[in-house]
Amino acid sequence: MRFKNTMSLLLGMAAFSTAACATDGYRDMKFGASTATVLAQANCTTEEPEEAPVGKMYSCEDFTFASNKTEATLFFVNDKFIRIDITIPDEDVAKTLETLKQKYGVASHSSQKEIQDVDLYPNKTAFINFDNNHISLLMTSNEDAQSSATLIYSAENIQEIQKSRSAVTGDDR
Repeated sequence: MRFKNTMSLLLGMAAFSTAACATDGYRDMKFGASTATVLAQANCTTEEPEEAPVGKMYSCEDFTFASNKTEATLFFVNDKFIRIDITIPDEDVAKTLETLKQKYGVASHSSQKEIQDVDLYPNKTAFINFDNNHISLLMTSNEDAQSSATLIYSAENIQEIQKSRSAVTGDDR
């Protein structure tokens, strides 16, 4: 059960603070960059793109995170990079949380009970947000009560991009 310690790490903070400026991407992959540029920088084997509610998404199973290979999904709207979701290997969750906390500060989070429930019950979700809510650590449990964590980096203007695409396509999602 790996999320029980997550809350103690979170509560160990003296103050909830946020960084002065929002994250502009993940590693060398900058939000707003072209699909071709970001896919080359991702340095993983991507599958054929799939349509997503906001645009296109590319998935890969050999993305490098903390020296481990894991799954990642990259999202694009109008050939512009807007988001990356990275599955965090179990052994890297606590270190990832601590690093994000130190670098960006916590912006918001689920309650202690919600975070603990992810380890105890099926179909639960909890989150810890950083950097003015542009970075999220999402913790979930499936129907078998197996927990997992996903790190999400989103462009600062992601909601505006989604709304503008919906207006163009007539899509209300």
